[in-house]
Amino acid sequence: MRQQAFSKRALIESSLIAGIVSIFAIIGAIIPLLSILLILLPVPFIFLTVRHKFIYSFLSIIITSLVLGIFLGIIYSFFILLMIVPMTIVMGRYIKKEKEPFFVIATGTMVATISTFFIIQLVGEINITQIMADAMREVLANQQEMLLSFNLTAAVEVENMINYFIMLLPALLVIQATVSTFANYYLCIASLRRFAVKNIKLSEFSSFKLPKNIVLGASIIFALSFLTRYVEGLYHDALIMNVVVIFAFIFFMQGLAFINYYMKKMKVHKALRVILTITVVLVGPIMTVTSFIGAIDSIFDIRK
Repeated sequence: MRQQAFSKRALIESSLIAGIVSIFAIIGAIIPLLSILLILLPVPFIFLTVRHKFIYSFLSIIITSLVLGIFLGIIYSFFILLMIVPMTIVMGRYIKKEKEPFFVIATGTMVATISTFFIIQLVGEINITQIMADAMREVLANQQEMLLSFNLTAAVEVENMINYFIMLLPALLVIQATVSTFANYYLCIASLRRFAVKNIKLSEFSSFKLPKNIVLGASIIFALSFLTRYVEGLYHDALIMNVVVIFAFIFFMQGLAFINYYMKKMKVHKALRVILTITVVLVGPIMTVTSFIGAIDSIFDIRK
């Protein structure tokens, strides 16, 4: 009887989550400005996996996909399915086993990246890269007058920006997957704690640290990337640039955690900490310095 009641409750929660997520996804599809929030769609399903079993979250995902298929089309629904299911399986499983945060985030990032590239591969005939390039070209073309006012050759600048964007697209997708996984993990843990499902310690961002062997791993990957210049058929310059951007972002995260750690230690007011953190994220030169700080902290573990 208890098991039956438990199953009933789980099914009710699955249905409620399916309804809420469907509404959220439809709004995100209709209002472009809110579409960025779609990266958080896995959160309720990961929560459901940890709270009950994956079968309930899978059932909820199927219901959500059917609803989205009716209102937004089967293709959109299929892509949402591909985006949610792998991350839900992996992150839900490892959070339930109370694995280390970095392990869960790293595994989730890997799965999210593979899912994204798989989706791009599926729509390869549509050439999603070209679509994104055309969209950027249209947006930037509208800014030509502004570019000309700065005595720049607008057409050349626009084309260079597009080519640079296309070259770095793999790295940008990895970064997007990392940010998405990070946000999903922390929101899910906060929800689990809020509803007393699991009392997993929610570490503050200031305590975030990369594994000790990250610098060695980065060095090996850089060395292998440079060696690709001797392999015919590979665009080694683009490969090296993508590797640089990915590791710069990884060390930037460590540097940002380092800065937050010392701001907290110096008892800087929380509001000011938030403002300074946003400033660091938005200002390019400061981002570079922050990445360097992160690399130094990874080598010497200054916060130890």
